[in-house]
Amino acid sequence: MRLALPLWLSLAGAGVLAALIWALRRRWQRFPFPAAVNGRVPGSFFGSQVFNNFARILDEWLTMDPGLLEYYGGKSLMSQSHGQSLMAFFESRFKIKGLYLLDEPETALSPGSQLELLRLLKEMGAAGHAQFIIATHSPILLACPGAQIFSFDPPGIREVSYEDTTHFKVYQQFFAAQL
Repeated sequence: MRLALPLWLSLAGAGVLAALIWALRRRWQRFPFPAAVNGRVPGSFFGSQVFNNFARILDEWLTMDPGLLEYYGGKSLMSQSHGQSLMAFFESRFKIKGLYLLDEPETALSPGSQLELLRLLKEMGAAGHAQFIIATHSPILLACPGAQIFSFDPPGIREVSYEDTTHFKVYQQFFAAQL
C-alpha cells in the first residue's frame, strides 16, 4: 500500500486557481486518485471566505437536523472562534476519503492551531485515504515531513527544499535578529 503524501505549494504572486490547476496536472501524472464514486473523485476545496458562508448555512440546517452538530464536535461553528471552527471542520471533513484543495488554511489559526492542523494532515495522509494540495505561506505547514514543496516565485515554478522557501528564510532571519 502506497503512503499518500500531501503535495504542498508555496505561493507568492501567483493566482491560486492557476497554481491548483498546475498542481492537479502534475498530481494526475504521478499518483492515482482515490477510487471514484459514480465517476466523481471525493474531496473538497477549502477557502476561508467559502468556509464563512458554509458555517452560516450550517447553522440554518441545524434548525432542521440538530444531529449535524455531532459531526462538527457538538458545537455550532458560528459559536466558536474562527480558528476553533476551522479545526472542528477539518477534524470532521478529513476523515472522508478524498483529495483536498486548501487555500491558505492557516489564515485564522494561531501557531499552536497550525501545529494541530499539521498533525491532522500528517495523520490523514499517513492513513492513505486523504491527499492534500495546499497553497500556504505558513512555515509550520510547509514543514510537513515528506511533503513536496513548489515555489511559484520568479523565475518559475520549481520544487524547493523547506529551507529554501522564502517563508522559512523570513522567519529564520526574524528569530536570528531577536537573539
